[in-house]
Amino acid sequence: MADTLNNETFYGLILALSAFFLATFLTPVYTFFAYKYKFWKKQKKTTLTGEELPVMTKLHAKKFQRHFPTMAGIIGVITVLLVTVICNLNREQTWLPLIGFVGGSIVGLIDDLINVFGSGKGAAGLRAPVKFAMITALGLGLGWWFAVKLGWTTIEIPFIGAMEVGVVGMIAIFAFAVVSTSNAVNISDGLDGLAGGLALLAYGAYGVIALFQGQWMLTAFCLTVVGWLLSYIWFNVPPARFMMGDTGSFAIGAGLGVVAMMTNAFFLLPIIGILFVVEAGSSLIQMFWKKVFHKKLLISAPIHHHLEAQGWGEAKIVMRFWVIAGVFAILGVFLAVQGGVVRLPVSSLNSSALTDALLIRRTLSTTHSVAPVALNSPKAEHGITNGNTAHSVTLASSNEPQDNLGFLKSKHADVALNSSKAEYGMMIDEVKIVDREVDYSDAFVSLNELQRIFEGTGSEGNLGIFREMVVKDA
Repeated sequence: MADTLNNETFYGLILALSAFFLATFLTPVYTFFAYKYKFWKKQKKTTLTGEELPVMTKLHAKKFQRHFPTMAGIIGVITVLLVTVICNLNREQTWLPLIGFVGGSIVGLIDDLINVFGSGKGAAGLRAPVKFAMITALGLGLGWWFAVKLGWTTIEIPFIGAMEVGVVGMIAIFAFAVVSTSNAVNISDGLDGLAGGLALLAYGAYGVIALFQGQWMLTAFCLTVVGWLLSYIWFNVPPARFMMGDTGSFAIGAGLGVVAMMTNAFFLLPIIGILFVVEAGSSLIQMFWKKVFHKKLLISAPIHHHLEAQGWGEAKIVMRFWVIAGVFAILGVFLAVQGGVVRLPVSSLNSSALTDALLIRRTLSTTHSVAPVALNSPKAEHGITNGNTAHSVTLASSNEPQDNLGFLKSKHADVALNSSKAEYGMMIDEVKIVDREVDYSDAFVSLNELQRIFEGTGSEGNLGIFREMVVKDA
């Protein structure tokens, strides 16, 4: 497992560096056109309900005395799109987050274009209902693909377990994740570097969760976004050279919502993205308070503007929000492991010696979450076998491709234990030792413990939740 994690982490970090340098290279190109064609951000004059914004206008009056462009999120969209399509495109793991990322950016780009080239009156962009309808349509479309095409109809509740929600329920939850996260990130993008730093930490946390689940390409996607955000923050620290605009914030939010669903860690999103929840929540509470009590609860919403009005400096707010987000990102990963979203196999047969020692006699799909990296080997890369060791493990039950194996393309499983229809893996009914000469000295699990695991007499946690399995001598 260690070698596999090292290899895949290294690949993800390479993509992160590639994204960083590509975005840094593209930034001067964007800046040239942005200043030439005057992509100036126009300040909002009214709230969603049509009221004036005197506090925010006063707070940011000095900032808007100078011209600085928006729509810089297009740099990130181009970067993530190119790196993913060229190096990391995969139907099961990266199609959905990439489409969510690009789709969200298109909604934001339309809004930014209206802001830049429109009259600048009122909300200075798309009307809120139109924007909401567009991002909702995106979420529903992605949710349909997730539930129908990839077969996901259960959602993991930390410390409780998997809950069946059906196709319609999953589509609704998926759409909610995309819509809520997109709007939350968009609301948070009000101070230089704020949204970028919070998103960087959230994507980093979900990248770690995906890594532990064996979703290497999803990890690489998250790290690709992190690479772009590092470049963005370099240019966006106060005083910012440009703003990501709705093009960037909606791309980040939609992509993050998809990643949360792909890792089956939707219920950890309010923790990993705690500041996004606080930012969006403060705006909703302000609107509710004004409607019900006819007065403001906060001086200005969202909460970062309230803190500004109380005298906090912009850099102080941003840095402290980053610290809080980092703490909760770590907490989210911890809860993912402890709550069962990530199952870490302590001794999951991850040994190059054992790679040639196991023969799968029969496989059955399971409704439970099996350890996503069970039976992985440094030689096997993503599953039991890859192209170099395809003959070390065979499916004795059939010589034909099995639909219930998900990723199985031939009688040799390319990613044998990772099936979308079985959540994270397959349940093995019988495992037979076929090589008595195998040296088990460097295995993570002894032969005696292997016997105990598969007999169900102990150490079941090492292989996720495998049940009543036997090991027979050859």
